[in-house]
Amino acid sequence: MIRRLILHNFKSIASASVEFDKLTFLVGRNGSGKSNIADALAFLTESAEWPLQTVFNRRGGALNVVHRQSLPPRVLSGVHAELGIGIQFDDVLGLSSDFEQERVSGRYSFLLAIDKNGFEVLREQCIINRPSGKKVWFDRAKSETRSSLDVLNESRLPFILPDALAMPFAGSLPELTAALMVLRSIGIYSIDPGKLQEFQDPDEGKRLISNGSNAASVLRGLRSDSVEFRRFFEVLSTVIPDLARVRPQTIGRKQHLRFYQQWSETGRLGFDAFNMSDGTLRAFGILLALYQNNRPDLLLIEEPETSLHPAATAAIVETLIQESERLQIIISTHSPEVLDFAQSSEDNFKIVTWNKGRTNIGNVDGAAKASLQQHLATAGELFRMRILDAPPLFEKTIEDSQQTLFGEIE
Repeated sequence: MIRRLILHNFKSIASASVEFDKLTFLVGRNGSGKSNIADALAFLTESAEWPLQTVFNRRGGALNVVHRQSLPPRVLSGVHAELGIGIQFDDVLGLSSDFEQERVSGRYSFLLAIDKNGFEVLREQCIINRPSGKKVWFDRAKSETRSSLDVLNESRLPFILPDALAMPFAGSLPELTAALMVLRSIGIYSIDPGKLQEFQDPDEGKRLISNGSNAASVLRGLRSDSVEFRRFFEVLSTVIPDLARVRPQTIGRKQHLRFYQQWSETGRLGFDAFNMSDGTLRAFGILLALYQNNRPDLLLIEEPETSLHPAATAAIVETLIQESERLQIIISTHSPEVLDFAQSSEDNFKIVTWNKGRTNIGNVDGAAKASLQQHLATAGELFRMRILDAPPLFEKTIEDSQQTLFGEIE
């Protein structure tokens, strides 16, 4: 699981080091920057699959991703801003050089230089800690690479361009594959009901797209006799009254979803997805993300409460909490109702606030921490009273996350 996310000049976040548990709630008001934390994780997983230029293009270019206050007032030749992202992880299944499975921990991070002409990789590092105590690593500074693996030392990665990461190649080596698998097993979901209402292009259905736009293909891949499908249908039935069946249908070259409700032997109706409410489709998409085949090891759900009835919200949130025993789940929310159901330790909450042009991320502190520890109020009640997300009385010195991006090799 991912234990820590380290950010340096990413969008509204100038500096942050965020610890995650098996279950974590990102709590903050609208516009506080919760979505930027989710996008940082999405940036990581996309960078393991696609060229960095493509990852930046999806966000409007590199200058739209770097923290605005870190940009010089006038972007001159030779003057650049720096953007860094890193993760620390543990209890991850990896491979030894003999292809034997073992549980490992480690970290991966990179630092980029960004200016008006583009970007380049200043530094990139991966460290895998094996059970024996031995470290497997590579540490790249621009075009120069040092590594514990001879194949990386000998090649010096001459074919890696200055604006490309080495991890997609280095992660194919058995000793480093655990880091690449961690990056690829992050799922960020902000379900768009409109995408579920549309006719969809079929695909292999291996992984649900973030907005749910291939839901029909993913549902088709679920076996109706599997434990995952039965659990998926059981929880969905608490959201949709008299639900009898939901299935993908093919019309020409497109697919769409159809729901069936039955309340008696003769009382049965079928509804296409465009006739279903936004809340119903959002609940469907969240549950499909949770019970899909090959589901991610880390699942981040953005605002699961949107357009849902309180009873449906309760069913969804309680299911997410239960499933956090089997995978890592992060819930981003600004809903007191969601927090009412979150009977968790104060360590499970990360408070996201906006102050003086930047996003701050911290732990529950002060009166809110004491109230949760003594069970005097729920997190939802504290949020309603503006106690849970209250700004600090004194501005804290921001830790330079660039100093914690990279670890000690030897």
